[in-house]
Amino acid sequence: MKQYEITEVPEITMENFANLFNVYKRNNNDLSYSINKGMYFNNVDNLAPNTFSMYRCKEKDSWSTISYQFYDTIELWWLICKVNQITDPVENAPTPGTKIKLINKDLAYGLIQQLRSNI
Repeated sequence: MKQYEITEVPEITMENFANLFNVYKRNNNDLSYSINKGMYFNNVDNLAPNTFSMYRCKEKDSWSTISYQFYDTIELWWLICKVNQITDPVENAPTPGTKIKLINKDLAYGLIQQLRSNI
């Protein structure tokens, strides 16, 4: 099911790109994203150095706070996870000290425009 189909989360809009990914209920009724499907980033390790920044995760970071810090919105958490091959962002929260790649803001918004035109 998609996030907007879950009645416990009624405020989610159809435009939210998180809706590209399936959400599953676990045995304890927690919700979990599966962001494996929908889009792929090939050769992330071979990106030109000027297309991304490296970030070292801090103690209180979440995917949403990192997204807000770099992209001025909390809604691009999924992009960070996809680029860093995080398949379950709930189970795999940012670990302090871990280095992650962040696609530069201009390139990220260019990718989003491409996604919007393909939906």
